[in-house]
Amino acid sequence: MAILTESGRIALAKRVKELPIFMAWGEGEGASSKDGNIEKLKTPLGILNAAEVAYVTSVDINQQAEIDVDTGKFNRSKSGVPTKHLYFKFQFDFEDAQGKIIKELGVFVGKKVGAPQDTGYQQTSKMNAIIKACDLLLFELRKPIHRDEGVRETFEFVITF
Repeated sequence: MAILTESGRIALAKRVKELPIFMAWGEGEGASSKDGNIEKLKTPLGILNAAEVAYVTSVDINQQAEIDVDTGKFNRSKSGVPTKHLYFKFQFDFEDAQGKIIKELGVFVGKKVGAPQDTGYQQTSKMNAIIKACDLLLFELRKPIHRDEGVRETFEFVITF
């Protein structure tokens, strides 16, 4: 039986960290393939580059940690030493998608030709083309988020390879 080794997991994390990474959010409920896997956002509203991507190490649940997400507790890796865990942080501003209801989120890794160049929130006619040219790394259906001018949304994820 073949297994993915620790060094193989770290190699995957290193490769993903080198790519352009962005999050898109939408009003839909995901578009599924024939086998039921989520393939894409159904109704994308906008995209935003990651504010931070970092290697992190897991911490015991009873210890203090810099990062506390639903998948566990983590600290940033000392001196950026690569690990099998990648932390992603996305921060949307007050005016982004005002009045919209967010039901789906996707973290994408881009291809050189398709990734957004701008660091700010984008709602352009090119958005669907950018999303289509990239690979969906993480998808989340969530309770509806009602966007209003008084809230700056921050999303954090840790993906373990």
